[in-house]
Amino acid sequence: TQSTWDSLFPCIYANMQSPDQYPRLVNVCFTLVTLFYVVVAGIGYYLYGACTAQEITLNMKAGEALTYLAIASVVVIPVCKFPLNLSPLATEIEELLIAVVLRWCPTRLNWFTSPATFIAVRVVVIAVVSTTAYTVTSFAAVMAFVGAALSVFISLAFPICCYLRLLGRRHGQVYRTVLWLLIAVAAIAGIAGTLASINVFVVPGADPPTCHG
Repeated sequence: TQSTWDSLFPCIYANMQSPDQYPRLVNVCFTLVTLFYVVVAGIGYYLYGACTAQEITLNMKAGEALTYLAIASVVVIPVCKFPLNLSPLATEIEELLIAVVLRWCPTRLNWFTSPATFIAVRVVVIAVVSTTAYTVTSFAAVMAFVGAALSVFISLAFPICCYLRLLGRRHGQVYRTVLWLLIAVAAIAGIAGTLASINVFVVPGADPPTCHG
């Protein structure tokens, strides 16, 4: 999941007060996130073992304070990530609006570049995407298929391919071989995720193994 955060990095970098601190920001964030995931995964396996659900909150007992805290922590992630993910799309829409206004009604340019328009465009984009996700049948499965087929390639394989193309000749054969191996791993992960997503359509509602205790 965290690999899909790559789309947020340009937005974060563009809005930083000190962009020269960006490498340090990435290193610290990835270190903290990795430690957090390892700790949570370890606790989940220690408490529930092989019966750990895909989302650990499903293993927790309803009505407990810890359950509500865990659910709230999970909800914070999409609430923060969703608007940032849609920011590039909203920016493109704003630029198209400005281009149209400059051509047909330049006297209204100040209105279309105001903070109100900035907020309105983003609210409309979020509303449209949220409504689509809520109303379209199997939207989550479709997004899982698209994510496995495209996000893994864009987040993992594509940056390495670009690096090899631009700077590959500066490194030795061993280093380039390691990069090609990483590309192969990303391709396998993408194919495996795509097949798993297709299985959701082929075998809908498959029941997980029953656990007792």
